[in-house]
Amino acid sequence: MKRRILSTLLALALALALLPAGALAASIGAFTDVSRRAWYYDDLSYAVSRGLMDGTSATTFSPNAPMSRGQFVTVLGRMVGAGTGSGRTRFTDVNPNKYYAPYVAWASEQGVVSGTAAATFAPDAPITREAMATIVANYLDSEGIGLDVRPAVTSFADAAKVSAWARSGIEILRLYGLLAGDKNGNVNPQKPLSRVEGMTVLVRLDRELYDDSAREVPVTAVVLDSARSV
Repeated sequence: MKRRILSTLLALALALALLPAGALAASIGAFTDVSRRAWYYDDLSYAVSRGLMDGTSATTFSPNAPMSRGQFVTVLGRMVGAGTGSGRTRFTDVNPNKYYAPYVAWASEQGVVSGTAAATFAPDAPITREAMATIVANYLDSEGIGLDVRPAVTSFADAAKVSAWARSGIEILRLYGLLAGDKNGNVNPQKPLSRVEGMTVLVRLDRELYDDSAREVPVTAVVLDSARSV
């Protein structure tokens, strides 16, 4: 897979999608809960057209519903062409017959995810902002485009609330220019991501890393609030 240099990553504009299996939409136009004027419309159209994600039903996308851990890893895996294995993992709570199982297996094997405990992944639990940052940072590192940082988060007003295991991931995304606080300077590390937030992160990552035809987007750090436009 093609890798671009660090300066390309700095061109990402991320705003913190997706799919229970079988919830298919032929096109973005099938979603009755998505306005053509929505700030994320172009990113969602990109995601649907490339098969990265589907809706919650044939006619709904549920943009503000929480994104699960299994869903986030599934879209990331689809983005990089992973998920072709058996779906068997070391996690006792990952059913190998579930749509996300092959992607969780891939992410575990690559060191992108480590689970919520030694034998559990909690695939149906909402993914938090700090877990998202850690997974994305781990993926970048696995592709050889990571960044070594001290596990210190000093720029966010609520830095003390960031879990110890997530500090490096949060700081990496901040240093790449991919992550910013809300209007009060908080990163809100334990707050769940919405589907539209998770979709936007991964679609824009995909555009910058793997899509030669995509136009570069302005440098804009992520404001972790789905109600705000990028």
